[in-house]
Amino acid sequence: MVRAGRLRQRVEIQEATETTSASGQLTESWSAARTCSAEVLDRGGQEKMRGRQVDADVTQVVIIRYPESGTFPTVEMRVQFTEGSITRTLNIQSVQRQDDRRRTIWLYCKEDH
Repeated sequence: MVRAGRLRQRVEIQEATETTSASGQLTESWSAARTCSAEVLDRGGQEKMRGRQVDADVTQVVIIRYPESGTFPTVEMRVQFTEGSITRTLNIQSVQRQDDRRRTIWLYCKEDH
């Protein structure tokens, strides 16, 4: 069971959408797929063990409750949240279900600079 006190950060999981301008140009924009509470863990830029693999690209882990309905996070999405006065954008590198009871999802992310 995930204690509610751990999930203090409000995050928006966004998905890319393509639109065509009046001149026929394709442009990519991001729209909210899900807004939820999360725990955001900064991991720095060092290598990390994930499962049995070393991952050098993960700089943050975002922990959310397992989504029972609606859009499920994928690696094509990103996470955006505000920390103080700074808006941070994290590209999802991997999505991992942490237990068989569908309690939490861990989103392994890399910060977009």
